[in-house]
Amino acid sequence: MSDNEEISETDGRSGDTVPAIELSEINLGPKQTPQFAYWNATHRQTYRMLWHVDIVPLPEMPLFLYPMSIGAQETNDPRYRAEGRLRGSQDYCYFCYTLAGTGGFSDKHGVHYLSEGDAFLTEIAAPDTSYFYPGVDRHRWEFLAFNFRGLAARAMVRELVENYGSIYHLSPQSPIIKRLLGFESSAYTTTHPHALDGAEIVLELLLALAASARAHEEPDPAMDLIKRALEIIDSDIELDLNVGTLARRMGVNREYLSRAFQKCLQRSPKEILLEMKMRRASFLLKDTDTSIKEIATRLGYSDYTNFIRAFRSMTKMTPSEFRQHGSIALPEPLRRRDGVE
Repeated sequence: MSDNEEISETDGRSGDTVPAIELSEINLGPKQTPQFAYWNATHRQTYRMLWHVDIVPLPEMPLFLYPMSIGAQETNDPRYRAEGRLRGSQDYCYFCYTLAGTGGFSDKHGVHYLSEGDAFLTEIAAPDTSYFYPGVDRHRWEFLAFNFRGLAARAMVRELVENYGSIYHLSPQSPIIKRLLGFESSAYTTTHPHALDGAEIVLELLLALAASARAHEEPDPAMDLIKRALEIIDSDIELDLNVGTLARRMGVNREYLSRAFQKCLQRSPKEILLEMKMRRASFLLKDTDTSIKEIATRLGYSDYTNFIRAFRSMTKMTPSEFRQHGSIALPEPLRRRDGVE
């Protein structure tokens, strides 16, 4: 088929023409709205399936990284469009990689055009996203489509999209793209990899996307400043360190340091310093016989009662109670999410 030949309304395998679909003829599946069912039925008329493989890992570990299906499609139909807002009942993730031509993806950041080697990553039901044939030329858009699910998968995709966005670039020669394209040899079958092998495919993809994004990451002076500050706090926390002395040692004013912390961590340097001091106090209380007064002094508290008050605000226990009954928790993320530490 030539690039300029418009794809007819076929099912992609037999080549038979698909008749026009009326809304009244569609059987609704579970949790399907009439709008979604109609879109789903008519959407199939706007692309051609080149090959497809269903993936059903065994034994079942549905909360794990779980590949579902992979295949290649092509379209040059201007009606081709999929919108996340129509797919609210679907909870899987979608990776789409351009093999040839140009595709389109839109999200809250705008419209993106995807050439060979470009890809997008999204949760399929993300309401502010859509992907489409942009019609910038009459060439076919040929793309690899990989679906996967699982709570861990969705969490990782959200983290990637939040930090790096939805658009990525991978070389056609990259190991993960070659691995995904290798499924073509099993076209129109169902494969049953071990659940761990299936998870490895998804993890390899997500790590490859993260590495690709990080390689093009712009330097962030504020984050570099934060990392230096945290190193100084950690190494010199027992040297009567406060926010003012920390800023002076770093050669910046206190306000600039506070803005950097707020930008990167949504927290003040005073909060972080207090948290790290109380964590150091916790270790000293549990792992040494150092007196509580000496610990307070070592951490810059000239007033013993202020130390007890600060420690109790962080641990809900006095230092004496913690030494007898407390336990040291694993470190928490420094950055607040959705207003919660």
